[in-house]
Amino acid sequence: MVNILIADISFLEIKRLVNIIVSKTENSKIINISTDFKEACSSITEFYPDIIIKNNSFDFRGILNNDFYTPLIIDSNKLQSQLQLQKIITKLNRRKTEQIQNTQNKHSEFEKLSRKLYNHLIKLNFNPQMIGTFYLSEALAYVYLNKNKDTEILNNFTKTIYPEIGSRNNSTGEAVKWDIIKTINEMYKTNLAISPKTVTNFLNTHVELKPTPKYFITTYTNVMK
Repeated sequence: MVNILIADISFLEIKRLVNIIVSKTENSKIINISTDFKEACSSITEFYPDIIIKNNSFDFRGILNNDFYTPLIIDSNKLQSQLQLQKIITKLNRRKTEQIQNTQNKHSEFEKLSRKLYNHLIKLNFNPQMIGTFYLSEALAYVYLNKNKDTEILNNFTKTIYPEIGSRNNSTGEAVKWDIIKTINEMYKTNLAISPKTVTNFLNTHVELKPTPKYFITTYTNVMK
């Protein structure tokens, strides 16, 4: 379903646009009709319409200046027929369907990989009952799947990785960070007692000091195949 906002000062023009939209236009819904700029801005930030049909007097560039939300802007005087609008709506619906499918595929890949990494962390003597072990497996999966797309991802864990894992688990980046630190500390103590070489052998390093989260995640994802 494509959501449409009409922003126009002319009631005659609004009536014309409504007639175009409701006359056999499928898979679309008018979410609001705004007759002044302030009301239109409030409607945009509240409803995030897919299409904004506007009068030339409305300039929304100030509130649409971001990469996260980019609606299709149509000047009302250029929209002349239901068929013209239907073609636009069909194209948008197809794009939204593809985006949903891509998101679902990414989520499925992420969940599958994080489960696999969680099981491997257990083999490295991480405590399966600590929430930090679960967070760590997700952090490893997130970095592995995104580090080639975002070269800055490893530069600041506090601003990138920890908040991302926190948002996936109704937690905060700070809480994720400290839970991961605690689970690494626990793993380190366990391996000192029973198997000091377990982690260093896997990470292919001679450093036997307690690893920081950044060192562990960076080195782990570098040796992943």
